Amino acid sequence: MITPEKEKFKYAIRFGFKETNNEAEYESMITGLRLTRELGVKKVRVKSDSQLVVGQVQGEYGAKDDRMKQYLTIMEKEKSLFGHFTIQQVP
Repeated sequence: MITPEKEKFKYAIRFGFKETNNEAEYESMITGLRLTRELGVKKVRVKSDSQLVVGQVQGEYGAKDDRMKQYLTIMEKEKSLFGHFTIQQVP
């Protein structure tokens, strides 16, 4: 996380279950949004290198399997809790 003043916060997450790369992307993103919200942030811009996850969150791609549909539902709820939410795919 980087504040508008360029202050950086780093967090590490360890999963206690096997996950695919896309599941790990969603888990990290959801955790980051929850931490950010706990800090009182109202406006958030997410950058991710996952074309699939960003595309799903933006509504450009559909989620095919049940697990991805569940993650997408959680993301929709999480992003709605912010006054302003954007997501961008980066290389």
